[in-house]
Amino acid sequence: MIYIEIILIFSDSNNTKFVLDRINQAEKYLGSICVNVGKICRKEARLRDCNDELVQNMFEFADREKINTSLRQSLQQYASYLSAVEDYRNTLVRFKTSKIKKKYISEYFYRLHELKIKCLNHLLNMVK
Repeated sequence: MIYIEIILIFSDSNNTKFVLDRINQAEKYLGSICVNVGKICRKEARLRDCNDELVQNMFEFADREKINTSLRQSLQQYASYLSAVEDYRNTLVRFKTSKIKKKYISEYFYRLHELKIKCLNHLLNMVK
């Protein structure tokens, strides 16, 4: 940030325009990254929901199974493992939405916006 501010103070309009172009490019690609992270989170959430239904069905089947005890135990054990995997997946989805998408990308957008305003102000001051 300091390096770019130094460029803005001691540069001509070409350098400022170059910085603005870089900011616009970063905004474009960060927007695309944000959309794709959102898509991934939604797909993983749907997969998590489907697996939760599978776990529920497996537990119901295991509860109703009275004759084959080994099948019942295997279903319960596998459903427990799958449930643990889905808990982990849920944690990852929450991390991606809360940390990556909301915190890091939005903070970076905010900083780019501030820098863009400084560049535009710098260009306006050069024109005056």
